[in-house]
Amino acid sequence: MLGHLLALEMAHVAVEESMRRGATYADARFEIHQREDVTVRNGQVRRALIRVDRGLGVRALVNGAWGFASVSNPTRHDASVIARRAADVARAAAVVQERVVELAFEPPHAGVFRTPIQRDPLAVPLETKLGLCFAIDEKARISPLVKLVETNIFAHRVRKLYVSSEGAELDQDLVQTGLGYHVGVSDGQDYQVRSYPDAHGGTVFGRGWEAIEGRPWAEKAGEVAAEAIALLTADPCPSGQTNLILATNQLALQIHESCGHPAELDRVLGTERNFAGASFLVPDRLGQFQYGSPLVTLYADAREQAGVGTFGYDDEGVEAQRVDLVSQGRFSGYLSSRESASRVGLKRSSGSMRASSYAQMPLVRMTNISLEPGDGGDLEALIADTKNGILMETNKSWSIDDLRYNFQFGCEAAWEIKDGKKGRLLKNPVYAGVTPQFWRSMDAVCDKSEWTLHGLADCGKGQPLQLMATGHGASPARFQDVVVGSKASELVVSSTSEAPSKIAHPEAAAIPKAAKKSGGAKKSRAKKKS
Repeated sequence: MLGHLLALEMAHVAVEESMRRGATYADARFEIHQREDVTVRNGQVRRALIRVDRGLGVRALVNGAWGFASVSNPTRHDASVIARRAADVARAAAVVQERVVELAFEPPHAGVFRTPIQRDPLAVPLETKLGLCFAIDEKARISPLVKLVETNIFAHRVRKLYVSSEGAELDQDLVQTGLGYHVGVSDGQDYQVRSYPDAHGGTVFGRGWEAIEGRPWAEKAGEVAAEAIALLTADPCPSGQTNLILATNQLALQIHESCGHPAELDRVLGTERNFAGASFLVPDRLGQFQYGSPLVTLYADAREQAGVGTFGYDDEGVEAQRVDLVSQGRFSGYLSSRESASRVGLKRSSGSMRASSYAQMPLVRMTNISLEPGDGGDLEALIADTKNGILMETNKSWSIDDLRYNFQFGCEAAWEIKDGKKGRLLKNPVYAGVTPQFWRSMDAVCDKSEWTLHGLADCGKGQPLQLMATGHGASPARFQDVVVGSKASELVVSSTSEAPSKIAHPEAAAIPKAAKKSGGAKKSRAKKKS
């Protein structure tokens, strides 16, 4: 990092100035972001951008309220100015804020974390990246029916220096590399698309360019195109209730939408309700609610190898860790911050606070949210064990309500399963369900040999909007009696409603009485002084 010592000094200056301005707690993040995006569409370069951004962001806690300020390309003087501004904003917010912010205890850490990489993706020549995109485009053009081939390559590197008034001092270098493409085909009557390896821009790895090298990206393109063409004449997915097997790339999004988001504790407490909704996983259900079958163990692990949600410390200095969200079917944990953990009586934050840049406040975000593999053998064995059903792959669309309770998902492709054999290709498959009923119906999950970690590039949250990459690992899994079809309007799901009754005012209703009385977890010295 250019001027490492100067950047560290500015972070310290900002924290010290905030404390002089009356803060009881302050932290500062100096970050340098380097990002490259390359897009080739139908043989033409549509995007080849490199962006570099650097700056300093400061949080200050004054009279129990937060203030935040940031500046790009700061000088030492700028660091002092924004520190004073953050403290002044906090002081003004405290006048109208009824609830005092308290922080769960976290010992101050001093550490260094580096994403293990063999080759910096930003150092790979543009010619190499464009050459791969053009090769994919060429291999995919197997027929005049191919109307669209679009390939995206993504590289992101961020260097972070973090300092807090409690004594934390952290240095992290995080790298992400991604690639994906989709092929659109049309016969004039219908349009179908197939994506590889995932939809919505592809997949992202918490690794260097070595994640791209050695994989058959171009070689696979003809097969992807052929499958898209086959969908044009495929039968629509039949309607009804059946056994549903989800491939890992669709299961990744199912986990993201129906487990990851509802487990975000700021949503539960009402912070995100205005924009992204609340959650049915209210705190009085913690440790009590049967979220899924005994085969369902879902966990958040910011230490997962090669995950895009992998780091050493989150953006308020909490060390990376594993937190079980669902343990053998029972709802058991949250994604939390130090503030939200304190509010509901948790002993410690889950280390889930992340910001998309120095210019924004960190939010509770998913890290790597994964489903533990089972003992169901490989996918072939799972299909052989299924007398009748549908196998669905690759997300195409999704819809879920603001409690993360009722959902519908569409996929790019499906296959009929009859008498334990994978049969005819089906197009426009959709399925629907109610989150706890759906996960309780899971009766088989493949073993570790099928477990794959996917990276979703652009999860949106917050106002102003922040986009963040999240990781999701899974093996294919089977769910019983799921409503499927080819038209979302035809899907009717019967539900024994378990949506929480007290959700209209989460600030008042979501906190257990025990937490209200005791104040919850051990507090840091950032607690408001009396």
